[in-house]
Amino acid sequence: IFIYILSIIYLSVSVMITIF
Repeated sequence: IFIYILSIIYLSVSVMITIF
């Protein structure tokens, strides 16, 4: 479960960096 949340956070940050 924690790994799943961490994966979502990592993906979100990656998307933000790509957009920014």
